[in-house]
Amino acid sequence: MTMLAQGLTGLALALSVVLLGTSRIRTAAGVCAAQAVVAACMAAVLSHPWLAAIQLVFAAAIAFVASGLPPQSARVQPVALGIGAAVALLATTLLDPGLALGVALLGAVIVAARAPAAWQVLGLAALQNGVVLAAMGSGLLIPVLPLVPAVAAGGLWVAGRYPGILQRWPRAGWIDAIGCILVLLLALTLQWLPSPPWPMLHIDAFGAVAIVLLAAVATAAACPTRQSSATAPPAGARLLVVLGAALAVALQPMPLSWLALVVAVIAAAAAALPHPAEAWRLLRLGCLGLGVALLGTAALPEAGPWAPACIIVGLGTLGWLAPELALTAAVLIVRQRDVASAHALLVLAGLAAMAIAGCGLMLRRDAERLPAWAGFGQAGAAVFAWGIGTPDAHVAAILHLVMLALTQSAVLLARDGGLDRIAALAGLAGVPPFGLFSSLALIVAATAARSPWLVLPLAVGLGMLGWPILSRLPRLGPVSAPRSQLDWIPLLLLLVAGFAMPHPVFAWLRAAAVATP
Repeated sequence: MTMLAQGLTGLALALSVVLLGTSRIRTAAGVCAAQAVVAACMAAVLSHPWLAAIQLVFAAAIAFVASGLPPQSARVQPVALGIGAAVALLATTLLDPGLALGVALLGAVIVAARAPAAWQVLGLAALQNGVVLAAMGSGLLIPVLPLVPAVAAGGLWVAGRYPGILQRWPRAGWIDAIGCILVLLLALTLQWLPSPPWPMLHIDAFGAVAIVLLAAVATAAACPTRQSSATAPPAGARLLVVLGAALAVALQPMPLSWLALVVAVIAAAAAALPHPAEAWRLLRLGCLGLGVALLGTAALPEAGPWAPACIIVGLGTLGWLAPELALTAAVLIVRQRDVASAHALLVLAGLAAMAIAGCGLMLRRDAERLPAWAGFGQAGAAVFAWGIGTPDAHVAAILHLVMLALTQSAVLLARDGGLDRIAALAGLAGVPPFGLFSSLALIVAATAARSPWLVLPLAVGLGMLGWPILSRLPRLGPVSAPRSQLDWIPLLLLLVAGFAMPHPVFAWLRAAAVATP
């Protein structure tokens, strides 16, 4: 990078700090547009005229949208400003590519620190500018297309322009459930199907197992017997989630997997449309995760451990959106093992996921999000096991994902106030006989055999997950109106899988674990 280009990146970083400290929305939009112009100038300096043109169009779009915004202010939070200053200072010490990384991370801080939706979209736009600054030498088109801020702004525009779209959209019913069942049946035959003629679509044994698991969870989530007509998501949303997640696993180049995740994130937010505030929260969180993952996917090939770290953090963020995406994120994170020092990153990512989920369970007392937090943390336990790196740990990790998928299916199908829901949630905490107890025991044994000193942080992480779940188990009370007995099927399968798994099934899973890329 030339001195002029490095100076332009430093100017963009300074504009990010100004953006974080600005209280007026129109001023902030002007700063963000100026930052996009700076990125365009850098592209011109580095002889990327097409990239400069895209950035100029992006800057013009920001200015045009800002001209229609009503004057509003948002309080500047001193804590967020201090964090932003610390990030900027750290970025200046890393120089290339730290300056571009700092621009993107400051955009993420803006998304997290500002409550108004328009500010969050501007934060995503600033994150996109950081991605573009870091992607100058990647030669890929996907990082420089502003898909992430466009998706967020589009969702905000649709919500404001057509607030009654949900009332006119058909609700999900058996169509989504039947579609997910067909995906599940197709996934069960993937290992016997001939290799597809498309070189970008490659499904190995590990990918086939992953698609089966996420299709099973999607089938349980789409089952209409667990939802009333008032809370049912729009038709097609759940089916698009599983299709996007399956494509993300099947497409080997990470940029194409990222595009499939964009579809899955939009569908996951659409599935929450009966609750508009929750739908926007999921879309904002999903766009933030997509932006950070994109930064590591193609923008920082020369950044050493920063690149896989960004991918892990970004994909891990998506694990909150839906149970299917938690499994998908775990699978895609594992595929970062071919990067130097990635084993240590997987161990740290797994421990961090368990700690974050445990803190979330302790701080957030709402029962609706308990399965999401717990599933996110247990997926982190599987990532931790893959980071151990031994064959036994790989087998334990893939068995843990199987148990997690069955347990999440049981939670999704369980009836409020029923014994089945208590059993499913207790299994999610790792209490025998249902649930994750057997696979957690294998993970602990594999960890003790490889690195005994890691058993203590693993036990602390699992304790942080299990105790809040057990302390909030629902009391056995009047069971809701009988709908079906499908909820006991995954619980019975958990008993079989945990204590009497057929040998052909275990051999298939073991082969998939050995073949993990």
